[in-house]
Amino acid sequence: MTAALVTPDRILAARVSAHLARWGIAADDSAGRPLSQSPAGTLLLALADAIAEDLAPVATLALLKHPLVGGEGQERLDWLDHVRDLDLALRGPRPRAGLAGLDERIATLDRRVLDPARAQRAWAKVRPAISDVAKILAGVRDLAGLAMAVLGHRQLHCPRRGRGHPLLGLGQKQHHIR
Repeated sequence: MTAALVTPDRILAARVSAHLARWGIAADDSAGRPLSQSPAGTLLLALADAIAEDLAPVATLALLKHPLVGGEGQERLDWLDHVRDLDLALRGPRPRAGLAGLDERIATLDRRVLDPARAQRAWAKVRPAISDVAKILAGVRDLAGLAMAVLGHRQLHCPRRGRGHPLLGLGQKQHHIR
């Protein structure tokens, strides 16, 4: 027996698929998954948020913590250690906008929050990636422009071992934004 549900309503399609799954029936959803629910799509949205907020700490940290950012294996674990240190260093009043504000916050860090040398080491590892992306995306004003900017800079989204960009180095999992 075969049945079909044709609907432009993605929520309805998801609900029907969930109900069918309860009975062990796998529904073939030919519409696929929305970009915003894919790993590459959530990375693109995090990137857009960080740029739209002019590298505000919360949006920037969300981008840096994204599962597709920072490499794989030990490289990823080291990256997350640096990001955790930055998370501690950037707590408190929001710094000035952009990289200059983040640089200023790290340079004037209160010793009671985090060892300044530790925060500066973490920032030295993470800052080049943020700086490169900020330069490439300067002037981007909408999501379509963001997608075109990322697609236009192959080094951001097509890394190979030892090559590619650390921020958008999607590694061997091949979750490329194409």
